[in-house]
Amino acid sequence: MENDADACNHRVLQEIGSRFILPYDRGDLIELTGQIDTCVDMIDEAGNNLVLYKIGEVHDQLYEMADIIIQCAEHAVNAVGKLKKIEPSIRTEWLEINNLENRADRIYRELIIDLFESERSGKEILAHKITLDSYEAAVDSFETLASRIELLTLKES
Repeated sequence: MENDADACNHRVLQEIGSRFILPYDRGDLIELTGQIDTCVDMIDEAGNNLVLYKIGEVHDQLYEMADIIIQCAEHAVNAVGKLKKIEPSIRTEWLEINNLENRADRIYRELIIDLFESERSGKEILAHKITLDSYEAAVDSFETLASRIELLTLKES
């Protein structure tokens, strides 16, 4: 998935570079494309950490964070689709991503507290902490994307 996203990112950047007239500022489109790539990279890292650190059984709230990542991705796809005409409903998409990120922050804090109150070994705590951090970073990357989309629409309206 991450390699496909990188290839797509390069195609988009080539397209941006080859066009004389673009619907938005070239720099804004490059930043937006880069942030979308970062979102995919963060999702890939979160999933890889489960395998790399042999996490095994996870807390139900980690599944909830994974669901939040999926919802953020869906809202991001909707927001990018609405950029063509800057539909007024685009605002709903970035606000929902922000709400989801706030929910993920609460879950993350609860999971960190549970982790450090557990009877796990130091090695297990470190592996779980790195994995939790990667899930949090994935959600945060979508919040950054939402902010970039919001700024782009404000500049263009």
